[in-house]
Amino acid sequence: MENRKSAPVNEETLDRRVRRTRKLLQTSLLACMREKPLGSISMRELCRMADLCRTTPYLHYKDVLDIFEQLEQALSTELNAVYTENPPEITAQDPIPFFTALYALAQKRRDLVDVLLNHNGDNAFMAQLTNQAENYIRQVYACKQPPIDANDYRIAFLFGAVASMLKRYVATGCAQTPAAMAAITPRLPLV
Repeated sequence: MENRKSAPVNEETLDRRVRRTRKLLQTSLLACMREKPLGSISMRELCRMADLCRTTPYLHYKDVLDIFEQLEQALSTELNAVYTENPPEITAQDPIPFFTALYALAQKRRDLVDVLLNHNGDNAFMAQLTNQAENYIRQVYACKQPPIDANDYRIAFLFGAVASMLKRYVATGCAQTPAAMAAITPRLPLV
C-alpha cells in the first residue's frame, strides 16, 4: 500500500518561486474549502484559481489531499512547539504566555484554522488536535496548587470555550492582538 504522506518540506530552504507557487496552491485550496468539502475539489480548479499551468502543482504535491495534509502537518508541528515552549507547570501559574502563543499561531495560520473550525475541516485531524489539547489541559490541572480534579466534563468545557474563542477570533479576521485575546481568556472561569 502506498504511503499517502509526502515528506515534510522545509519552506525556508525552497526557492522563492517554489514558495510562491506552493503558497498560491495552499491559498486557493483553503478558499475552495470555505465553499465545499476537500473531496470535491480538483487540482484543475486550484490551477484555475491560482492561475497556474495544470502540470505545475504536480511538481510540488501528489494531489489536492497532499496539499491539505502538508498544511495540517505544519500546523500540528507549530502547535506542538507552543505546548513545548509553555510547559504545563508554568501555564498553571500564568496562562497568559500560553494563550498569547496560541492566538499568535491562530493569527499566523488564520485561513487554515478558519477552515478547520468554521468550514469544511478534517474531522480526524480535529479529533487529534482536540485530544492533544485535552491532554495538555489535564496536565495543567494536575500542576495547580492544589491540583484540580480534571474530570472529562470540565476538560470538555474548557476545550470547548477556548476552541469557541479561537473560532470567533479567526472568523472575525483576528481583529485583536494575540496579547489582547490572551488577557481576556484567563479571566473566564476556565483554568
